[in-house]
Amino acid sequence: MVDSTNIWYIPKGNLNIKPEYIQTWQWKVSLQSRKPKNPYQVNLLLDYNSTKDKIADSIFYDNVGRRINYNINVAGNYYWHLGSSFRKSYSPNKNHTFRLYTSYDLYHYNTPQYLNAELVTSKSINNNMSIEISYGYLNLLKLSIKQGIDFYENRQSNSQQYHGNNNNTRFTGSWNFPKKITWATNINFNTNKAQNQPTVNYAIWNANVTYRFMKGNQAEVKLSALDILNQNRSILNITNRNIQTFGFNNVLRQYFMLSIAYYPRKFGK
Repeated sequence: MVDSTNIWYIPKGNLNIKPEYIQTWQWKVSLQSRKPKNPYQVNLLLDYNSTKDKIADSIFYDNVGRRINYNINVAGNYYWHLGSSFRKSYSPNKNHTFRLYTSYDLYHYNTPQYLNAELVTSKSINNNMSIEISYGYLNLLKLSIKQGIDFYENRQSNSQQYHGNNNNTRFTGSWNFPKKITWATNINFNTNKAQNQPTVNYAIWNANVTYRFMKGNQAEVKLSALDILNQNRSILNITNRNIQTFGFNNVLRQYFMLSIAYYPRKFGK
């Protein structure tokens, strides 16, 4: 059956399709200090996933550009993931606290499919790295800076390849003054690159002020300003099998919000 609203996509069935079976192995270790002063934590993760009789696409493009798609079983579908993170706090005295957090994730995907009767295998590598340094002074001042880098590469057995990266630099800060009022702000600088596409740069700046009142500061009034620079682009920069996607999503741009909240903070009887 052909959907009259999308005549360029024709799905077909396959009576001989078999169920797929997924096998997953995972190894995980976490080390953390039990000392109340200057604690640290280290996490390591390795997982592997393979699929027997993977249900994959078999795609044909006819001479007018219509896509004919049906599912078949293929062998050789798997992925593995290596993840790690490190967190460390340091307090030279009761007033000052420094924190370091860093993480790294590596993903490798092997995805076979058929394209115009030719077996095409996509080998994708995704790297996600981040580092964050923060500082706190009592309960009055908090500052942090974070740098994140994501980059991907997709190579296919038919010699096609795609690559790109997303970079994000984030600054955040909050200040309690006077005692029941908190001033907070954050700004994100984003850079998005994709193969054969111009680089897109934009910044998102948010800010808010919060006032706590009533006994135990159970009530809150917050005034927020979102996307003050009116630059939110919501970039989509990914690769999946034989497709690279670089585009924009429709999102809320600059707006302001007033919120009122009450926290009972009563547990049990």
